[in-house]
Amino acid sequence: MSAIAPRALISSPRRTANVVRTRLSLDERREHLLNATIELIREQSVAAVTMDRVKDRANVSRSLLYNHFDSVDDLLFTVFKRLVGQLDQHTVAASRGAVGFEAKVHAAVHAQFEFEHTNGAVFGELLQWLSTAWFKPALFHRMHVFEHWTSALIAEFRLPSDVAGSLAHVPVAAIEPLIHAWRQGQLQRATAQALATQFVLAGLREAATARAR
Repeated sequence: MSAIAPRALISSPRRTANVVRTRLSLDERREHLLNATIELIREQSVAAVTMDRVKDRANVSRSLLYNHFDSVDDLLFTVFKRLVGQLDQHTVAASRGAVGFEAKVHAAVHAQFEFEHTNGAVFGELLQWLSTAWFKPALFHRMHVFEHWTSALIAEFRLPSDVAGSLAHVPVAAIEPLIHAWRQGQLQRATAQALATQFVLAGLREAATARAR
C-alpha cells in the first residue's frame, strides 16, 4: 500500500468539530487526535506538541484526550507507530519484485525516500525525538518492529529473529541524516539515496559478520 499523502493524514478541526464530539467512533476519534498531532508537528515541531495544544487543535475536551492517551510521550509514540506501519507497507510493496538482498535494499531505500518526501518532515522529527535524552526508555520496548528489514536480515544472513529484530530499526535511522541533507539542499536526491544505500548495505553486512564471529 502506498504512503498516505500529507493532506490525507490531516482532518480539518473546523469541519469536524461537531462530528468529533457526537458521531465519531472511538477509533475515528483516536485517528482525529493523531491527525491533529501530525498537523502540529508539520506546522511547528515535535517540541510544540502538548496535550493542551492537541486538544485545542482537535477541538475536544481534555478528559477525552486523556481517555485515549496517557501523556504526550504516548501520543507522539502512537503517531510514530502509525507512520512506521505505513512505511513498512510501502517498503514491502516496493521490494516485492526485487531479487536478492542488494536489490531489496535498493528498493527499500528508495521507498523510504519516497515515503518521507510524501510525509514531509514529520517522520524525521519523530525519529529525532526518539533519540533525545528525555525519551523514556520504556517506550523503546514497545517500538513497532520494521518487518521488512527483519525478514530481509533473517533471509540473507540467517540471523536469529531477535537479533534481526534488534538490527531492523538501524537502516531507517541511518538513512535519515542523508534524507535531511537532501531536504536542506546540501545533496541532490540521487546522491543522497546512493550514499544511503551504500551505508545500509555495508553496515548490515558488517553487523552480520560481527555476529557470526
